[in-house]
Amino acid sequence: MIKPSSDGSEFSRGYQQALDDFGITQLLSCIRSYSDADFDAQRVLLQEKEVKSLAGHLIEQLAANLTGSLIASYLDILRKAGAQIIAAHSPNRQVTAQPEDNLQLTKTPDL
Repeated sequence: MIKPSSDGSEFSRGYQQALDDFGITQLLSCIRSYSDADFDAQRVLLQEKEVKSLAGHLIEQLAANLTGSLIASYLDILRKAGAQIIAAHSPNRQVTAQPEDNLQLTKTPDL
């Protein structure tokens, strides 16, 4: 994996922007602070290397378990919600799907 330098270069800023745009920064933050009945990140004293490894494995699992049905369900949600929901979760992203672009997909995610 390519790691950004901390010199404030254009590459470093672009790398950080990509991490932010694709939700990786948020995923890492969620892992660092996650707590429920089965897991408490603060209690287990996660190391940064472990956080990054967990994030990588979670992304791999998502990719390995993608189905057309799941993708279609999320696309339907995005299109029905339009710009409002996308902007609320990711204010730096450009939104191209509009409510009038809605495809009449009906299945909801199996999460």
